[in-house]
Amino acid sequence: MRDGLCETTIRGVAEKAGFTNPAIFKFFKSRDALALCVFERCYERLAIAVERASETPGFEARVHAIVLAATKFMDAELDAFLFVNEQLRRFRPHAAPHIRRRSIARMLGELVALGKKHGAIPGERDSALLVAAMIGTLTQFARFLYFEEIKGPAVRRAPELTQLMLRLFQ
Repeated sequence: MRDGLCETTIRGVAEKAGFTNPAIFKFFKSRDALALCVFERCYERLAIAVERASETPGFEARVHAIVLAATKFMDAELDAFLFVNEQLRRFRPHAAPHIRRRSIARMLGELVALGKKHGAIPGERDSALLVAAMIGTLTQFARFLYFEEIKGPAVRRAPELTQLMLRLFQ
């Protein structure tokens, strides 16, 4: 995140990790292979957090649980959260099948479907647009944290973000 994917070198990664270039190349054929591995690990951790929160019963409680899970993840691993969101289009299609099966967008789509089923979201609202708005809101919030436009910890803002998400659905 600090240098950007294009400016990051295997040599730089090896130095920071305490390895030699050949040692890194023993496990990864290229910088992109290394970046894909990092993406998969970060995405899977975030997806598991959202998946666990998605088990919360009740629509509003589930919205809050998902926002809380996302903000806790941001507090623990802000760079990972941003890396996943910024590199999603590039790496998710190439991720291992078990990673692709854990779709955060699908989980959020299921949340919207639950909201519609229980009358919390009007049936005519575009589900895909609502999912995009939720992901976009959380991603922009994380960027503002990163640039210190919003002061952390992120989890402190979870109730306010939950209310914002609920307003998106009206």
